[in-house]
Amino acid sequence: GGVQASCGTCLSWDFESGTALSDTNGWIRTPTSTMSGYTLLRSASPTYNQSGHSLAVSVNLGYGFDVEVPLCSGATISGSFVAHMLIQDLAGASTVNVTSLLFMTDNATLAGWESSKTVATNTWIPITPFVSPIPSSSASFVELFFQVDNPSWRGTVYLDDIVFSP
Repeated sequence: GGVQASCGTCLSWDFESGTALSDTNGWIRTPTSTMSGYTLLRSASPTYNQSGHSLAVSVNLGYGFDVEVPLCSGATISGSFVAHMLIQDLAGASTVNVTSLLFMTDNATLAGWESSKTVATNTWIPITPFVSPIPSSSASFVELFFQVDNPSWRGTVYLDDIVFSP
C-alpha cells in the first residue's frame, strides 16, 4: 500500500475498488488538456503482479493522452514513487516510440522521460522517479502525460500499482 498525503488522501492506486468499468479510482481526463480521442476504463486484463484490475487508457485518435487524479486540498507528498505501465499497439508493433511520459503534480515533475524512448509493447515496465526520495512538495493532483511520435497511433496503455511509499 501507499502512504497518505498530509491531508489524508491515499497515495496508492491499484484499481481494485469498485465494480463498474467506469470505476477508475478517481483518475480522470485532465480538464485543461488539449488532447482528445482517448477514454479511461477499469480493465480486468492485463494486470500487473496478478492483481484483479488495471486502468486502461484507450487511444483512438492521435498522439496520446493526459490524465490525472485530484488530491485533497493542502496535500503534501514525498517519499518513493513507482508506477507500472504496459503498452499495446493495435497494429501489432513490438515497440512504440514514446516521445514524452511524465508523472507530475502541479508543483513538480516526478518521473518519466521527456526525450524519445523506444518502449517494448506487451511488457510491464516500471516508471521510477527522477530523484528518490521525492522532496516534500504540495500538490493538488497527480498527472500522467503520455505522447507518441505518430499522429495516427492507436493502442491502449495500461497502468497499475501506482504507489507513493515512505
